[in-house]
Parts: sequence; C-alpha cells; structure tokens
Amino acid sequence: MSFRFFAVLSIMTLTLMTATSPAFAQPNRPVSQAELDAHAANSTAHHGRPDGPCFNSSTDRFIDCGNGTVTDTVTGLIWLKALECLGDGGASSARTGWLGAVQAATSLAHGSCGLTDGSARGDWRLPTFDEWVMTVNPQCSPALENDAGLAQCASVGPSVFAGTVLFDPNEDITFWSSTPLTLSEFPSGQQAGDEIWTMDMSNGMPAPEGFGGPQRVWPVRRGN
Repeated sequence: MSFRFFAVLSIMTLTLMTATSPAFAQPNRPVSQAELDAHAANSTAHHGRPDGPCFNSSTDRFIDCGNGTVTDTVTGLIWLKALECLGDGGASSARTGWLGAVQAATSLAHGSCGLTDGSARGDWRLPTFDEWVMTVNPQCSPALENDAGLAQCASVGPSVFAGTVLFDPNEDITFWSSTPLTLSEFPSGQQAGDEIWTMDMSNGMPAPEGFGGPQRVWPVRRGN
C-alpha cells in the first residue's frame, strides 16, 4: 500500500475521533471531569449487560436486588422497584396515555429512578398481558403476594413494595400492558388495535383501555 493511502487513512481516523470523542471535541479546551464521567457511563451502558435476576438463601418470591430492581423468582421478571418514579407518586400526572407509557418505559436506564443495574435505554418495557396475569393474585388487594409468596398477600407483609401507591386505597392503581386486544376480543363495532389491555392492581382484573388512557407505568425487563 502507498504512503498516500496511509496518509488519507490517518486523516480520516483523526477526523472521526474529533467528531465523536469528548477528548477531541475542542482541542483548545480542557476536557472536564464531568464530560469524562459521562463518556465512561455511556460506554458502560452500551457495551455492558444489565444485571440479571437476584436470588437469596430463602425461597422468597420477590427479592430486592439492591440496585433499584426487584426479581420475581416465580416468573423470572425484573421489576423497577421505584414503581412511582415515572409519575409523581399519586397525582393524576403519574398516569399517561399508552404511547407516553411505552416511551417512558423504553427510555428508562441506569442512573435514573434509583437504578444502578447497568441497564440501557431499550432494556426496559411495559409488561405483556400474560406477564401481568402471571404476576398478580386476584385474591389479594393490592393484587400481589408478599415477599415470601406462597399465596400470602402483600397486605399482610412484608413486601418490598410497601409504602408505594399500591397500598393507597384512595388511588387508581391501574397499569398499562404492552398488549393490544385481538380482533376476537373486541365488542362488535370496534376496530382491533383501538384498545390496550391494562391491569387493575386493586383486584387483579384486566380491562381494555383506549390509547389515551391515562393509566400508570410500571416497567419490567427480562433477566439475561
């Protein structure tokens, strides 16, 4: 290969580094520690893998992983512990339309909502209808089992979600799923895709809801 080829390649490499790296963004200006930290965090989020499910020495169903997540050992799902983070803990602004809920869930990542799990944007999502059904216990109110599981209700305790909006009898605690109704599930006169399944956590009963909602957002992800 000729000297000219290597010269062109070197110039292209330097140009790319200047455009994409904080250390080359402005050669005449020192790079701040905050920029270096942000660059390192971004690299970790995009090149690492999020923490998987956690387990303890007991047979508990719900386990606080200590990184902002809770593992359901029965379903294998990983739930956001701060379930009110994407709203404001009870006011009407804690609820949103379905498209807003999808965006809020998929935008969740390490560093927000108390997460230190290494997750990146796109790792989190809304639960499916089937995942909600596997999670709830309609015999309980709220419709969750306590940490131990074994058909014992969260209201009896202990529960990793104690003190959240789930236990406030004055709040609507209906949450979005990611699952639209199928054609066979629709009443006559309606079009498939017009409504999304939701889960009422006060009684564990699913119900259809129009895209506008608004309903609550509780993100979930699968373990690795």
